[in-house]
Parts: sequence; C-alpha cells; structure tokens
Amino acid sequence: MFTRLRSRSILAVAGLTAATALAVVGPGGSADAAWGPYCGSTIRKAGGGTWKCTFSDDFSGRSLDTTKWSPLLTSNTGVQTPDCRIDNPDTLSVGGGYISLSTVDTGSDFVCQGPSWSTDFTTHYQSGGITSRNSFAQTYGRYEFRAAFPGSTSAGLHSALWLWPKELVYGADSGELDVAEYYTGAPGRVVPTVHYDDGGLDPDKTDWHCYVANPGAFHTYAMEWTPTSLTFLYDGQTCLVDTWLSGALAKPAPFDQDFFMILNQSIGAGFNAPTEATEFPGTMKVDYVRVWK
Repeated sequence: MFTRLRSRSILAVAGLTAATALAVVGPGGSADAAWGPYCGSTIRKAGGGTWKCTFSDDFSGRSLDTTKWSPLLTSNTGVQTPDCRIDNPDTLSVGGGYISLSTVDTGSDFVCQGPSWSTDFTTHYQSGGITSRNSFAQTYGRYEFRAAFPGSTSAGLHSALWLWPKELVYGADSGELDVAEYYTGAPGRVVPTVHYDDGGLDPDKTDWHCYVANPGAFHTYAMEWTPTSLTFLYDGQTCLVDTWLSGALAKPAPFDQDFFMILNQSIGAGFNAPTEATEFPGTMKVDYVRVWK
C-alpha cells in the first residue's frame, strides 16, 4: 500500500493528501508513477556505496502492470517448447500480493499458433510467463526475486527467473543469465547458470549444489552483476560466483550489454520430462521483483 511506501510526513511536504496520493499511484497499486521505483531498505555494495533502485514490482494489484511487463507468448516469440505460452487466467493471474504463473494440462490436443515466421504445433499443455523486453533492460546491477516454486516433487515442471540480451550484439555468443531455475525432478535444489561463448573453454558455469529447503515456500533469489563478476545469492547466502572466461570475446563481453528479465513456468524436458505422476497445475508465485544499479 502507498502508506507503507511513503510516510505521512513526506505526503505533507509534497502537498498531497492521502486521497490525492492514491489518485496518482501507478497501475496495480504501485507508487512508481508518482515517486519512482521503490526497492525497500538500502543495500550496500560489496565494494562500497549503495545500490540505487531502478525497477520494482510488488504485484499488489489485481492485474499485470503492462507498463512494466508483457505476457510471454508463443504467438510473439515463435519459440517452440512442449507447451504453448499463452495468456489466460489459468496460466497468468495477479492477486493476493503476487503473480501466479502456471503450467496446465488441458486434457486434449490443440494447435498452438506461432508468428508468421514460425510454424504452428500441437500440444495439450499451456504455460504462463512475463517479460520486461518492451519496458526495462539494464547493464550491470542487482536483481532480486522473491518466489515460491511448485510444491511438487515429481518430474515434469520447470520454473525460471532469468535474463536475456535485448539485442544479440555478439550473435550466438551474446549470453544468458539464469538467476534461478527449479526442476521438480530435482527437488531441494535451485540452479543458477551463466551461459556464454558457445565455442569457448568454459561455455557454461553452473552450480547444482545450491540447496534450498522447501522451494515451494517463498525464498529470495538474487544476482549481483558487475563488469568482472556475477554473484548469485539465495536467501542472502552466496551459492555461485562466476568471473566468466570470454574466449574469443574481450571481457567484459558478452555481459556488457542490456539484458531484460523473463519469469516463466514451463513443462519439463529430458530427465525432467512429464510423467503420469506429474502434478498439474504447476504454479510459480512471485511476490516481488526488484532491480538496483
């Protein structure tokens, strides 16, 4: 609520009554339109100074704030996965103070439509996701997500909080930053991964040993990104530090460009492919997303 974000004394100095202040809050009950993004308490950088809030969403309204996010859709991306990325109340909803992104089994096949440059495909799974591609991207900073992954311990569901380059400056070597991925076929751990330099000596750096007690409950997943390192922290504890080898690219490439955020719930694949025991719907809940620089 607005009164939680800003004290009555600040409202008085600004010449606003509480009623007037409520009138200028942004979509979804956010105060961003009047005050700028709010990320809570001040956080100090490891090398000195403090992080400055650049993006925040507490999902406090009843609908997606489309000034910050767009639904992640197969019809726009053309990405073919075992599920169809679609925007409906079963796959994407906001309420109760968080966003719910779900994978559902419709029980019957349907044609998933892609954009004109792609092809349609048949599936019986639908999934939800959101992206900041059209509204927010940043180079370097601190990214934090408070999320609860599906409570299932049966294979078949895949949740992800990740970043993708806004422009593929380095082509296939432009990189990918997976802040936190959860595979229900590997319960009890959450996985960070740094992808870069497809042909290099160390093309992927990951850690499969970031154990999280009860990933189905809310935990904080953060990444601190500088020109020389990537640090992943789960519930404030460091689980991976990567100083990436760029191979043919000169460091800090490829992580010297704007990346945008993607939050999505999907069907699993490989060792985590769905089985008869997979529990549907599988839902990831995200309480907030905060970004600093």
